[in-house]
Amino acid sequence: MNKQLIALTICAMLLALFGLGSVTLFDVDEAVFSQASKEMLQNDEWTTPTYNGANRYDKPIFFYWLMILSYKLFGVSEFGARFPSSVTAVLLALTLFMMTKKTTSDDGIAFYTAIAFVFSLYFFAYSHAAVVDMTLALFISLSLLCFYCSVQENPASKERSSGYNYAFHVFAAIAFLTKGLIGIIFPFGIAIVYMLITEGLKGVGRVFSLKGALLFLMTGAPWYLSQLAINGQEFIDQFFIKHHFKRYAEANSGHSGAFYYYIPVLAAGIFPWIAFLPAGIKTALRKTERFALFALVWFAFVFVFFSVSSTKLPNYIFPSVPAASILAAYGIRSAAGRKKIEYIFTIIAGTAAGIFFIILPKYIPKALATDISWTYGGSAAMLALAAYTLYAFLKNKEAAIQTAILTGIFIIIIAANALPLANKHLQGTLHSYSIYSKEKTASGQKIIAYNINKPSIVFYSDRMVAQIGDAKTLHAYLQDKKNALAVTGSKNRAVMEEAGLRLIKDDGQYALFEK
Repeated sequence: MNKQLIALTICAMLLALFGLGSVTLFDVDEAVFSQASKEMLQNDEWTTPTYNGANRYDKPIFFYWLMILSYKLFGVSEFGARFPSSVTAVLLALTLFMMTKKTTSDDGIAFYTAIAFVFSLYFFAYSHAAVVDMTLALFISLSLLCFYCSVQENPASKERSSGYNYAFHVFAAIAFLTKGLIGIIFPFGIAIVYMLITEGLKGVGRVFSLKGALLFLMTGAPWYLSQLAINGQEFIDQFFIKHHFKRYAEANSGHSGAFYYYIPVLAAGIFPWIAFLPAGIKTALRKTERFALFALVWFAFVFVFFSVSSTKLPNYIFPSVPAASILAAYGIRSAAGRKKIEYIFTIIAGTAAGIFFIILPKYIPKALATDISWTYGGSAAMLALAAYTLYAFLKNKEAAIQTAILTGIFIIIIAANALPLANKHLQGTLHSYSIYSKEKTASGQKIIAYNINKPSIVFYSDRMVAQIGDAKTLHAYLQDKKNALAVTGSKNRAVMEEAGLRLIKDDGQYALFEK
């Protein structure tokens, strides 16, 4: 087996599995996916996702199936909830390496692509998140890479090319089952744009095939048809209108941003490889490297699509990250052996990050700062990155492997130290309140969540939650209740006491009340 492939597999697995179940689930998305899958498992329901006892139409079914299978293997836990994302992350890293090697016949480009993807904050974050994004990125990438293979000029392998076209349609269908219309828009939209650029209108016909379309429908349509049969107009209104068209046209839950929102997000997510992206784009624009051009179309399509969307979140552009990694690989190759501006960017950014982690302890809340020596480790990793890059710049040496190692060390330091602190700050109180509620309430009793949306309460309390958003509804709900537990923000203390609830705990952010 290829030594690069073995090394990549080991590194990807270590990073994807490191501390996977070490912190509690984060609100909102992680907890709501985990709870919905938990309810489906408990109810032996494999068709309609539910959350807190009600149908949930945010996402299609495929990721829930993966989580249910993981729960069956590992139990209902943080590890079980996150394991599907970890597995798909490793599979995506290996896919990028092997498919890039196949299409370019260049071990260097393939290896650089894989390490740029694996040794990034984006990879670590979404391999450790019980959310749909890594799985979506895997199947969109598989679909697009199979499409590229199907249209490569290789007359001797027409039969195999048609097989790749079928795979393109099947993987697009699974992406459709993972996150809805994006699974159609991205694979087919990117393929059409690429063919228009390279072959004009006549090339568009090569995107589709009758057998491919039938395979797409056979794979992707049955679940949607079942939802139309079971839930009818409600499914159309909630799934397509609310969670697709309205979310794109209107800012959802305050998640808006300027057109350039994703530039700093991408820079942080794929640091330090972002430095090589401009050179990779320049290579693609020359059109001498067809695969680089394809990666540019892929990257630009996703990036622009979500930049003009009203709702913006960091995870939305994650399907563009594999393409950005390919472009970064071409940039690394073009920078090798020459004094390039990319090295200067890494030197400056690494030094700035090193200084930031030296002064960071001053800004960590005292309640969380039990041991802050790890910040100096993070600083040392970034300063070492800047120092080695300076050395490589002066000596005209390649720095990709050393950059990956130092970035990996930095990510491990952050994961082992900063992540638990952030989890304790954001989720610690809610977790303890949820466990208390589970111990103090009967299995059929609901917990009140007043004016907050925190699905982790449902997951950890193992109780249904009454979501109440105003004082009048709260009073009416409590009228015939002899006993009740309520979780809310500390700012709502007066409202809760006026409703006859007694304060049990209050940490200044969240409060627990009892009747």
